Amino acid sequence: MISALTRETGRLLSARSQDGWRWRGRCVKLADGTAISMPDTPANQARYPQPQSQARGVGFPLAGLAGIICLSTGAVLELAIGAHATPGQSEQDLFRGLWGTLRPGDVLLADALYCSYFQIATLQAAGVDVLVEQNGSRITDFRRGQALGRRDHVVRWLKPAKRPQWMSREEYRAFPEQLTVRETKVAGHLLVTTMLDARAVCKSELARLYAQRWHVELDLRNIKTTLGMEVVWRLGDSAPKKIDARVICATNRSLPTEIEGGRFRVDLYHRINVARLTIPPLRDRRSDIPALVHHLLGKNLLGEEVSIRVSPEVMERFMSYSWLRIHDSMTTSRTSPSLTGLSVTSFSHVSRTDRSYSLAENPLRSLFIMCVPLLRPWHV
Repeated sequence: MISALTRETGRLLSARSQDGWRWRGRCVKLADGTAISMPDTPANQARYPQPQSQARGVGFPLAGLAGIICLSTGAVLELAIGAHATPGQSEQDLFRGLWGTLRPGDVLLADALYCSYFQIATLQAAGVDVLVEQNGSRITDFRRGQALGRRDHVVRWLKPAKRPQWMSREEYRAFPEQLTVRETKVAGHLLVTTMLDARAVCKSELARLYAQRWHVELDLRNIKTTLGMEVVWRLGDSAPKKIDARVICATNRSLPTEIEGGRFRVDLYHRINVARLTIPPLRDRRSDIPALVHHLLGKNLLGEEVSIRVSPEVMERFMSYSWLRIHDSMTTSRTSPSLTGLSVTSFSHVSRTDRSYSLAENPLRSLFIMCVPLLRPWHV
């Protein structure tokens, strides 16, 4: 009952999604698979056996999932589960059982694993358009076929001479001898699609649409997180290890601009772009400077807690400085031999390449040079 209710909920959410959430009024569906760890019970050990490389009774039973998710709503429309790395229960085997979820007019986005002659031919015959990445085993020659533009053409694929094991002879004979598809290289991806008209859908629009495929990676990860299924295989280990980790990334550049310039991977961007926090550059939040000066002087320079006093003249120089190109140094004087206090009384300019100062001769001279590198993460 729960399974049927979940499928019906997903179907209704997808059917009632707003037109603005769709691509050209069409429903876009995402296909992908993943591996998950199952609860360590005798029933699961029997149904989802561990890999042969694993010692008996060590680790968790492993299962493979293949699912279809609605891009507009993130709703899971259909899901199949099988034993991990077991003949007849691969991701492709599981996905073939989900074909009935796709409807005429749908658009399917998937990775290179789904770039199969028989799969594309089946979905095309059902009125479903496909946009996938080219499989690495297939050679693309843009000198062949009908040219649509630079690295963009329509080409015919011949039906594979070898019949897959899962397919009957009658089914094999029913497939067409040729399949017409469009191949295009854009934004670092070699894409294959059944949307053949370049005037209706240009290659740059195909690239933007395909970039949305990475939502399925996030959706599957969120599902596994919610259900407590995260495990990793450490290099050299024979058993999975449960984890609970979060990744924090920082940059001082515009990643969408870097992606367009081919300097940052679009798939990595979508993996890490979950929650964003924009930190203004230090020159735009000068009220933070006094606190940073006291913190870095007390923590980084002396290696122990001391009381810090910065003269108004020095702090004024800090507050008015542009924080762009050069390092600066402060001449400091000790207030007591025990280093229980520090008084910053003057401020002088030092060029970026000047490293001639000697802390051994005067350990409290030019100390700010050691602080500025720690401030640089805020220099955006």
